[in-house]
Amino acid sequence: MDIQQTIEAHIKEINPKLIQRYGWKIAVDGITVYASMKSLKDNEEYTLQIYCEGYPAQNPKIGFVNPETKASEPTACPLIHSGDGIPSIGPGNICMRPRSGTWTIGEIIHRFQTYLNCDRYGGRRRS
Repeated sequence: MDIQQTIEAHIKEINPKLIQRYGWKIAVDGITVYASMKSLKDNEEYTLQIYCEGYPAQNPKIGFVNPETKASEPTACPLIHSGDGIPSIGPGNICMRPRSGTWTIGEIIHRFQTYLNCDRYGGRRRS
């Protein structure tokens, strides 16, 4: 199975109840997945870009992007504070630490949805 077929298979495996509960809109463009999601805390909408070159043998590159331009911009990102008050999610690629091949695309989307709903969520990054 090639990367694009793997992506399509993993998208089909996402639990439809999660898609409905969170209102995710998922689109695929080549080997890039875009997942539109909202924080349940303040209803802010974000677009998570998952670039899947080498997936699933390698972790995808992940970042929040402007939904219209698909560009990585500081204001496209949520502010998620780590335990010591330093933002741990920001512009650019987000570091994935699990061993390559251990998370599906659906699990990645769900993980970021939980960040948007957690106590460390600080709203949309302003600059």
